[in-house]
Amino acid sequence: HRLATKIPGRWKHRMDLLIHADDYGLTRLISSNIDDCIDDGTVNSISVIVNGHVFEDAVERLGKNPAVRVSVHLNLAEGPPVASPDELFHLVDDSGKLVHSFGKLWAKYLFASSRVRLEIRQQITLEFAAQIKRAVDAGIVHPGALRVDSHGHYHMIPFVFDSLLAAIDPYPDTYVRMPREPWQWPMPNVSSIRNYIGPNILKHVLLNLLSIRASRKIAGRKIVTCDYWMGALYSGNMSVKVLARWLAKVEATAKPDSVIEATFHPGGSDETEAGIWVVGGEHHRFYLSDNRKKEAEELKSTAMRALLDRITT
Repeated sequence: HRLATKIPGRWKHRMDLLIHADDYGLTRLISSNIDDCIDDGTVNSISVIVNGHVFEDAVERLGKNPAVRVSVHLNLAEGPPVASPDELFHLVDDSGKLVHSFGKLWAKYLFASSRVRLEIRQQITLEFAAQIKRAVDAGIVHPGALRVDSHGHYHMIPFVFDSLLAAIDPYPDTYVRMPREPWQWPMPNVSSIRNYIGPNILKHVLLNLLSIRASRKIAGRKIVTCDYWMGALYSGNMSVKVLARWLAKVEATAKPDSVIEATFHPGGSDETEAGIWVVGGEHHRFYLSDNRKKEAEELKSTAMRALLDRITT
C-alpha cells in the first residue's frame, strides 16, 4: 500500500522521487532558503521541526506550497520540547531544553538500569507523540498519511525506533524514512574522496546496519518506507553530479513504484541568527556551514532542473 497522496516526480518505471530538504521551521532564514529551492521547482518534500524557533511562521509558509510533501522532523537533539519538560527529565537539561547528542543518548540508555531504560523509552514516546500531534493540529500533515523522520537520524537508534513505533501506532499508513543507502565508489576528485575518509562513511555504515533491524521491526505493519535513500555518504556535499550518478545506479535495480528519497540540507542560517546557538558549538557550525549554501545553489542550478526534467517527464 502506498501513501494516499502521490509524490510528484516520475521515471519511466513510475518510481516516486523525493528531492527532500530537512530542518524547515527551525529559523526563518533556514525556512526561507528551503522555500527558494521549492520555488525553483526542485525540492518537492521537506521535514518540519515542530519545536523549532519559528514553527508558526513555517505553518504559514507551507500554506503557500500545498503540493510539497511534509514530514515531521522528530527532534530530540535541541530546543524546548513540546511535552512538559517535567515529564522528560531524562531527555532535558536543567533549563528544560533537549540536549543529548546521538551518541550520548545511546550511551545513557546502555548504561542505565532496566527501570531507567523503561522511563527513557516512555519519555521519548511521549515527546514524539506530542510533536506529531502539534503537526497534525496545525494541519501541515494528515493523520491518515503521516510522514516522519528525525533530526540527526535519532529514530534509527534501536530503543528510539521502538518508541517511535509506539508513538505512530494510532496513525495508519505512516511513512518512515529508512536510511538504507546503496554503496557507490567515490568520484575521482578530492572533494568526493574526502567524504569517504571522514565521519560520513561511518554514518553510512551505521545507518545501513540499523536499517536492517528497523525493517524487521516494521514487518507486517502498515508502514511505508523509502526503498532507496541517499544523504549520508555525501552529506554536506550533495550536488547535481552526485545525484545523477546515484540515480543512474538506483534506476538499474529499482522496481516499479519504488520510493526514492535524496536528502539535502539547503537551509542555511547566518550571523544574524547565530545567537540562537552557542557560538562555536556543534549546532552553530552545522547551521552556518558554507556546505548548506553550496547545496542550496546546486538545487537551484539550471543543471539540477535539467536533470530532474529528464528523468521525470
